[in-house]
Amino acid sequence: MVLWGFLIVVVLLAVFYSAWWWIATALLSISCIAQRAFYKGRPWRKLHYPFMRIYAAGPAPFEGRMAELEGREFDFRLAASHFVKEVRPNWDDERVSAFIEREINRCEQFSDSGLIADDLRRRDPKIGQSEISEYLEKIRKILNPSNTGVIIRFIIAGFIEEQYGETHRGEYLVELARGNTD
Repeated sequence: MVLWGFLIVVVLLAVFYSAWWWIATALLSISCIAQRAFYKGRPWRKLHYPFMRIYAAGPAPFEGRMAELEGREFDFRLAASHFVKEVRPNWDDERVSAFIEREINRCEQFSDSGLIADDLRRRDPKIGQSEISEYLEKIRKILNPSNTGVIIRFIIAGFIEEQYGETHRGEYLVELARGNTD
């Protein structure tokens, strides 16, 4: 939003002061359009980026600070619980914990391999089963459940599936493995 405001100021400068400002206007316009296309292009992006900001700005630092004050280890499940409650305030504690456990289990068991394989086939219809198996093995190593960052992204994948369906969950997990979500 700030970028768009800055664009308006640069356009006004170009109109009232100097034609040289049109160069800055063109560059800034391209940047604004690219940013909008990147963040709003695919449905999973509409949830991933805002949810990552929510987690990084609220539950994660809060739990980290509380753990530090109480002299204990960071409790990921508690941070994840606060995150889910922030995203879905109407859910009760039982539904929140069941949702988190389901996503942790899906991550640990790599039960989304079928969704990932379907997305790989959708992207490249000529791909063979051996290539898909190789990709799945690589993705399994990347989506390591011992990494809490991966698990929070699986929780976000659960919200993506809830809102947009399994196809978009599979696409999100492939993009996550490719490193295109950060």
